[in-house]
Amino acid sequence: MGHAAPLPVFTAADYLTWEHAQTERHEFVDGEVFALAGAEDRHVKTALNMAIALH
Repeated sequence: MGHAAPLPVFTAADYLTWEHAQTERHEFVDGEVFALAGAEDRHVKTALNMAIALH
C-alpha cells in the first residue's frame, strides 16, 4: 500500500517570503498554507457598508 506524501511545513518567515511572490492570497495556519477564495470589489464594499451600518 502507498504512503501519503508528507505535507510541506512552512515557517512564518518562509511563508511571508513565499506569499509576497504569489498572485493569489493564502492563509497560514500551523505551518500549513491554504488558498483563500477571492472576493469581488462589490462584495467587499457591501460587507464593509453593512459592518459600518451595524456598528
